[in-house]
Amino acid sequence: MTNLTSYVSDISHELDRGREVDAFYTDFTSAFDRVNYALLLKKLEYYGIQGSLLHWFRSYLAKRLNYVVANGFTSHEYSALSGVPQGSHLGPILFSVFINNIVSIIHHCKCLLFADDLKIYRTIHTPNDTKEIQDDLLRIQDWCINISMELNPSKCFHIKFTKKKSSIHSNYMIKDTGLVTVNEIKDLGVIIDKELRFSAHVNSIVKKSAQMFGFLKRNTRDFKHVRTKIVIYNAIVRNHLEYGSLIWNPFYCIHSQRLENIQRAFTRYLAFSFSGISHRSSYNSRLEFFKMNSS
Repeated sequence: MTNLTSYVSDISHELDRGREVDAFYTDFTSAFDRVNYALLLKKLEYYGIQGSLLHWFRSYLAKRLNYVVANGFTSHEYSALSGVPQGSHLGPILFSVFINNIVSIIHHCKCLLFADDLKIYRTIHTPNDTKEIQDDLLRIQDWCINISMELNPSKCFHIKFTKKKSSIHSNYMIKDTGLVTVNEIKDLGVIIDKELRFSAHVNSIVKKSAQMFGFLKRNTRDFKHVRTKIVIYNAIVRNHLEYGSLIWNPFYCIHSQRLENIQRAFTRYLAFSFSGISHRSSYNSRLEFFKMNSS
């Protein structure tokens, strides 16, 4: 949320001033599998990890035996030459240590990094600004080569945030491949569009929440306790309605109503399923009876 808050705040400020912002989302091919052990250990030593603890990390990373299981068949064991253990607590931390100096080679743009999700962005005043952005993209490309990482141009995207009818033309490249320009993109679970209206995100979470509500109704028919259903609702439905709301908090009444309608339907369903209150009673009365808060 800190990452998205900083990002959206910066862009909102520029759009309010009638400006345009070019942003880029990068994608590293098999990022966690390409971490070079030798470079990572040098970085750990640079940050002060030495002696027996450094030896422990070397033992933890090197000579890890792996095998592949597919359709009931198991491959021969092999020793991985790079990569951090995925699914572990240390994996994301070690990857962050490995990649964190990428921000030092970005000279002209602002950047935000979350694990292997890197985005860079810059306000565009003149065509020269687009050239400086391209310079940073080339720096990132060269940095990847130096540490044995690789960008996947087909999964790197450009989005131009603007409310102008006409904007400064731009054409950006990675590895001699033109970047695809999109009007909306999913960023850390939140769909962000070029005008920061968040309509697409609201549509997405309303659809997902409705699907999960249907799942809840189908699979909890025999549940006897109302609080159990409320706990499940909060876990698999309401969490979709609330995730990242600090970022996309709806400012259109129709969006707020669509989101609230999911919980309206749930409290009506509870009133049908359990005695004590009529499903025809007001929404606020149902919320009070089931001790729930408005979404």
